[in-house]
Amino acid sequence: MHNRLKGQALKHERAKGQALKHTGGFTLVEVMVALSIFALAALAAVFATSNHLNSLAHMQDKTMARYVAANVLADVTINYPPKDDAGGSERFAEVDWQWRIDVLETATDEVFMVTVDVRREADGPVLHSLTSFVGPSL
Repeated sequence: MHNRLKGQALKHERAKGQALKHTGGFTLVEVMVALSIFALAALAAVFATSNHLNSLAHMQDKTMARYVAANVLADVTINYPPKDDAGGSERFAEVDWQWRIDVLETATDEVFMVTVDVRREADGPVLHSLTSFVGPSL
């Protein structure tokens, strides 16, 4: 009986050793590949978030420029007749906006087509352009 127990213990030790050899886990190469894939996915997420925030800031600038153009056009309407090639700046939403007015005569006497271009910087791109017809009783 003692030999039989001894034989079973040896079988158990062999089985235990073989089981340990086959359940070793991930290799270093597998871990590095997994980390590389995760790093690329995280980088793509950061890039997408950054683009989204830049887009939101640009849309906010365009919206504020629209308000500035409407304010300038209202002022031009009140102070009729409009002055061609007038320009200036207006502080709105804690930003100094630059605007320029272009006035064209129309076929109707005393009616002008007024275009207001608004920029964030004097030499920057036009963020919003607003056109309207202005007359003494319009």
